[in-house]
Amino acid sequence: FSASVLAEWGRHLGLDKTHDHRRTGHLIDAFGLGRFRRRFRRGDGATIRAVYERFGGPVFAVAMAIVGDRTRAADAAQAAFVKAWNARDTFDPHRPLGPWLFTITRHCALDIVRRDRRADDVEPT
Repeated sequence: FSASVLAEWGRHLGLDKTHDHRRTGHLIDAFGLGRFRRRFRRGDGATIRAVYERFGGPVFAVAMAIVGDRTRAADAAQAAFVKAWNARDTFDPHRPLGPWLFTITRHCALDIVRRDRRADDVEPT
């Protein structure tokens, strides 16, 4: 993965580099929080983009706090969004989305830390 992975993911979703939290809030207001969460679970494109816009920065911050390196944090954040996308049908729309995403992010970041430790433990022959 490259250091610009979040920007690439954002472009994949049709976003620019800025996060417009007002758009996310507008979608939540328009649909209601429960409906917004259900639309995310179904894979609605506008809702997925709004989740990325709202949580891209915080997800990166969680990953950065764990791995301590921007490149590896970007890798963890990308992995977290991909896992969230793939597991969206397991998300309970009656529960908050943020903690669910942050848990996925924490697991992805810890996986990277473990992977890096294993690579450091392997001695060259």
